Amino acid sequence: VVNKERYVYVPNIFSPDNSADGGNDFFTVFGGEDVELVKFLKIYNRWGRAVFENRDFSPNDTQSGWDGKVGGEKALPAVFVYEVEVLFKDGETGVYRGDVTLMR
Repeated sequence: VVNKERYVYVPNIFSPDNSADGGNDFFTVFGGEDVELVKFLKIYNRWGRAVFENRDFSPNDTQSGWDGKVGGEKALPAVFVYEVEVLFKDGETGVYRGDVTLMR
């Protein structure tokens, strides 16, 4: 029996406030040892307009995630939709979709 449980975590809230603790300032994809690469991370506003995209980065890399800015300006608090494609070490991929709340 092969256990194909995938360890991928995508937060549903973040607060990019550049606080001294440095925590929760970026929205990114977290994964276990079975995750090879985040093929893409796309963020959309409530009207479906893409506001962020990054490709081919390591999981758990907060600096590769979204900093809560749109066009260089801080986005207002809102709910955004994300789409993520993850490549696992066994060559399979998984697509994850959901929403994330940006708080200020």
